[in-house]
Amino acid sequence: MDLTLNTEMYNLYLGLPFPMLNVALGGGVGNRSLVCSTCDGLYTEESASQTFLNLGWPLVLGIFDVPVGYHQVAGKVRVPRPKAKWPTKALRSVSRPLLGRLPD
Repeated sequence: MDLTLNTEMYNLYLGLPFPMLNVALGGGVGNRSLVCSTCDGLYTEESASQTFLNLGWPLVLGIFDVPVGYHQVAGKVRVPRPKAKWPTKALRSVSRPLLGRLPD
């Protein structure tokens, strides 16, 4: 089974160059989708967001720096509900012993 998670993000960040440390703070929004070769059309595209922090230490007269970063990405991929309706009477008779009385 071929399964791929596609993420497309647009970021905006603020760079703060201090003499001994370069700091970048930012965030982004975009889309995330799950592509599956055996389950086409089952998953929908959903929104995603991210925040990040990047710290860089300048080297060689400030031309290069050594970066260290932290990224947090949040998003969901939902499975649509089936279009077929559940047989409610059969479901009530099975679930009564487990859940108690269900509303009619």
